[in-house]
Amino acid sequence: MDSNMFSGCVRILRESHSILLKNRSLMASISLLILLLHSFLVSCKFFFLRLLIKDFAMKETRLFFTSPESSQYTNLVSAMTEDVHLFAALAWFFVLALSMASLFSAATVVLASAITYGKENLSFRDLLPKVFKASKRLIITWFYVSVFDLGYLVLASISIFALAMNLASPQRPTTFVYVISIPVLAFLIFLAVVWNMSVVISVLEEKSGLEAIGKASQILKGLKGQGFLLNLVYTVIALIVQIWWFLETKKKGTYNSLFLALILVNVTCLTKMSQMMAFTVFYHMCKFNHGEEVELQGNLEYTKLPIEPMIGAEAP
Repeated sequence: MDSNMFSGCVRILRESHSILLKNRSLMASISLLILLLHSFLVSCKFFFLRLLIKDFAMKETRLFFTSPESSQYTNLVSAMTEDVHLFAALAWFFVLALSMASLFSAATVVLASAITYGKENLSFRDLLPKVFKASKRLIITWFYVSVFDLGYLVLASISIFALAMNLASPQRPTTFVYVISIPVLAFLIFLAVVWNMSVVISVLEEKSGLEAIGKASQILKGLKGQGFLLNLVYTVIALIVQIWWFLETKKKGTYNSLFLALILVNVTCLTKMSQMMAFTVFYHMCKFNHGEEVELQGNLEYTKLPIEPMIGAEAP
């Protein structure tokens, strides 16, 4: 691997983590808000869905001892059907709520990081209106990114299944799937460089959707290697945390599972925050390297930050 590309990635990580030291009170407030918000939603999801499952199980037990010809049997079936519908509605509600919380968190972290990195000062109270305004653009971009992400995963799954059926040994099909999944995942991490950058652009510029994705592809020319390494670092961290959580939940009880879920969601949030800070720094470096001016949110002026050119990048 190119040492210049690696050193560029290390420099981005170093500068992104220095943001925490530049405005500790603002970043601490943001971190606390994000962790509390996600923890609250996960806890509500756990308790509400658990109560529904418990109620459904009790009705199922009563149904087993009830005559099918009785009116009580019909009432139990009707009540169980309502429980299933309510469970599905609540599950989708929490999926949407957690997605919106993640978008709000991303917008907050990116905007605060950009302001701090640009050596500007802004209070948490003044930051929130700008976050809500940026979130509108971010939702549109998130929709397009989700569609592309889902499309790639569906296409990749179909391709892997087809290759496994035609090329894999009948005795070892699972091994073949694991091997072929590695380049598929690597390419997904590479594609996510553009998608993550489009998220940053949607927050910091008046662009959204396909326009933000196109702008991300433009400023990343010659610099996608550093972006790939950044994504790879955070993907490995997330994978390690997921594996740990999976192994621990197999050994623990119900309430311990909630505790582990809270650990998982909080560590995941902190990892995602760090990733968004890194891509915010990366955004500024990409813009500067291509000779474009950087607009600092919270300031009507356009400012060129004193950043050294990215190593190994193409000349603008």
